[in-house]
Amino acid sequence: MKYRYMMKGALTYVPGLLSLAQRAKGDTKGGSTDSAEYCYGVWIKHLTLLHASGMQTIPSRMIEVGPGGSIGVGICALLSGLDKYSALDVTKHADPDNNLAVFDQCIKRFKERAPYPGGSKIADIAKGLDSNGFPSGILTDAVLKRSMSERRLDEIRRNLKEPQGMVEYVAPWSDPSVVASESIDLIISHSVMEHVNDPADLYVSMAKWCRPSGYMSHSIDYQCHATADKWYGHWMYSQWEWKLIFGNRPYLINRCAHSHHRAFQERAGFTILNEYREISSDIIQRDRIRVEMQEDDINCMGAVILSRKNIA
Repeated sequence: MKYRYMMKGALTYVPGLLSLAQRAKGDTKGGSTDSAEYCYGVWIKHLTLLHASGMQTIPSRMIEVGPGGSIGVGICALLSGLDKYSALDVTKHADPDNNLAVFDQCIKRFKERAPYPGGSKIADIAKGLDSNGFPSGILTDAVLKRSMSERRLDEIRRNLKEPQGMVEYVAPWSDPSVVASESIDLIISHSVMEHVNDPADLYVSMAKWCRPSGYMSHSIDYQCHATADKWYGHWMYSQWEWKLIFGNRPYLINRCAHSHHRAFQERAGFTILNEYREISSDIIQRDRIRVEMQEDDINCMGAVILSRKNIA
């Protein structure tokens, strides 16, 4: 069945065919980030895991890589007390009207102290939530009173209408120099780093952006993303087969496994604080894997990696 995926890759060399296929599938926006509930869940997931990993205060400045259909995760961070949010994306997906709609819906969730919608099995998320499913030990009444004052909500709304001051949206983005060195307290991504063509190089850029002792939280999906019949099938292709499947797309997935991302981060100057792996029970034959990886990578379908920049 792999020839079906190779044919799809080959067809991307036909002028105009790739963009038509993306529009037909609704791929012009990234993920589900135009949903306020989704963004709220993503932010609470990262926030509770960061708190469990040692980040005890809301950061002042945060970068999100690859926000997708809206900057909803950044909006949730701003409503939690973040001072400045920067979004970096390779393609412009988010628009002001969509951001404002998500903003209004997120305000409602924070005012109601809505429960975390994720239903995660990760114990450190559950530990960070109260009996109603809200991280009230992190986002205390005092924190939210300041972060969601009417004056501050008006300021965030103005910045969303025309990104400035508290909100920065850079798309298309390709130049690491758009972010000042050692200016960032937190960098996050959610289902993005598996799509980056050179993740090792991007982690090096992140190390330049991050202040000493700054944090990172990356949720990474190691599955095939519709490039094979099995979730791990993308690791079973030879180099030439994968090149044909990748086709003329600007990006797809990078086929890196969990240990690769750990190593890239450590080489860039970060210390891994925690990792939360999603493990498949599938029986996978090691000799069919064509990508170099460690033995415990093979059944790892996804992970959240929490790290902190080393102090020189």
